[in-house]
Amino acid sequence: MKNEPLISVITSCYNSSAVVHEAIESILSQTYTNFEFILINDGSTDNTLNILNKYALRDNRITVINKHNTGLTASLNQGLNASKGVYIARIDADDIALDDRLAKQLNYLFRYPDVALVGSNAFVIDSKGSLISETKIPVDTNKLKYRIVYKLHTFPHSSIMFNKKEVIKMGGYNERFTKAQDFDLYLRLYSNNKKIACMGEKLIKLRAYMGSTGNNDSQTLQARMALASSACYFRRMSGRIDYSARSEEKWELFYSVVNTWYKAMNLQNKVKAKLYFQESRRQLKNHSIAASLKMLANALFNDPLFFLYKGMGLKIPDDFDEIIKVIL
Repeated sequence: MKNEPLISVITSCYNSSAVVHEAIESILSQTYTNFEFILINDGSTDNTLNILNKYALRDNRITVINKHNTGLTASLNQGLNASKGVYIARIDADDIALDDRLAKQLNYLFRYPDVALVGSNAFVIDSKGSLISETKIPVDTNKLKYRIVYKLHTFPHSSIMFNKKEVIKMGGYNERFTKAQDFDLYLRLYSNNKKIACMGEKLIKLRAYMGSTGNNDSQTLQARMALASSACYFRRMSGRIDYSARSEEKWELFYSVVNTWYKAMNLQNKVKAKLYFQESRRQLKNHSIAASLKMLANALFNDPLFFLYKGMGLKIPDDFDEIIKVIL
């Protein structure tokens, strides 16, 4: 009888034909080999499905799920429900795992069985694979929790490995969050008194797309969803109703309150300013002076004072106390 895989690696793909081969090859090249690899085609309109199917013919550890487009969160839950592993590892279709990533994270979870989920630091690369920077997420669990809860900043989703049983008990990913579903997962684990850790080593290459209008729009939606998740966390912790766990109608009402507050605080421009500034620094490193100055001008246009504060310049949870206390 064939042994069941100890790890299930889950990747959801949407129009990823240009980059998905790098993600797949990085998992198939892992030093740890007792895993299954669940590749989900989320209604792609390019050649992604053909690429996934070719890899499935080459390696029997791969299972391909082909479905209509429902977005990342619902796709991850479908992969989670189909998985056989005790542990779940994530990798996005455009990111790359270092070859000892699975082995090191599995050993970590064996060594610290009280940890429900572990992430890692990352090398940040651009669309062409060139190194941009490195993440510096704290390893100390108290500092990590403070950073996640109060600074809305954490390790990449692609870097995590978690105990499947603990996440299944919470109902998997919360499909209210089409973005920031990883951040919401971490906050719900904290709400259930579960431990989260970060490895100091850089175990993935995280691909960053900066400067484009589409990416900026995606990042501002990510920020709104993260704030909504944070508000839900503080509501839970203060004994109030978590509207992300209630009816669709209640959730839409709550999310509209978050959006109104987000706009009133001018957070969209603050987020865009930070993104443009990051791209300006990258262009400067590449000696593209004109492009760097253009991105800096865009940053200043969106928020001339962006350099005076860290992150979004929020004091959490005080600044959205009205959202935490709202009754719908």
